Amino acid sequence: MNRPLNPSRSLFQAIATLAVAGFWLGAAQGATPRDPREDEEDTRPPLHVVIGLDLSRSNPLVKSKDYASSAAGVVAQQIGDLPLRSLVMLRTFGSYDGESNDLRIDRSISNEGDERPAAVAVLVREIIASVPSLVRSGRLDMQNSTNVIAFLENMSDFVDCKEMDAIVMLVSDGIESSEYAELNREGEHLPKPGKIYRGCKELQIIGLGQGQKSPSVTEHLREEWEKWAKAAGFRSFSGYNAW
Repeated sequence: MNRPLNPSRSLFQAIATLAVAGFWLGAAQGATPRDPREDEEDTRPPLHVVIGLDLSRSNPLVKSKDYASSAAGVVAQQIGDLPLRSLVMLRTFGSYDGESNDLRIDRSISNEGDERPAAVAVLVREIIASVPSLVRSGRLDMQNSTNVIAFLENMSDFVDCKEMDAIVMLVSDGIESSEYAELNREGEHLPKPGKIYRGCKELQIIGLGQGQKSPSVTEHLREEWEKWAKAAGFRSFSGYNAW
């Protein structure tokens, strides 16, 4: 018996098709400059990029079209500059429930077709920008908890920075709301992790503290995640509240 198609996944496949079609149309019209990496060897070492989209209710990503579009641009700009042979993994997270977070987009970066850096950047941008409309239509579920740490722990199984350096980008407000901590409460702290990202390049949280309207909350979140990132083995941490 054939298994029915997952509606969310099939929808994202449609988004991917449209995004790549739009990329090639723009290229044909001269809107996309030729990537110099097509003509010469890219000598930069490849990167493994993990993108996590936080679907919890507290994150403006699930509600605001303008915010989603803005955050999508921040991520896409970085994807468009990746070296050849880089890997890109995009996932959703929120509740500790695999069935609620079954979106999986994987791409390798090359100088051919829909794996070109600019084409992958377009795909990522379109997916992130579409999150609010997908939530409103019921294609994605807005979630009641925020298991950021669990997501990071799970994804560390796919990352080996001895083999390929890695950046983890979370489009999230950074408010852990799980068995580990409730970071929106005064005095709450993140647990100290093991070195699960030993030697990895950077943890980024794009949208840190967004929706809280409190500089002190944002600063607390930044301090907690910076300590967590260092303890987990990342070489640096960036928390973007605005850009």
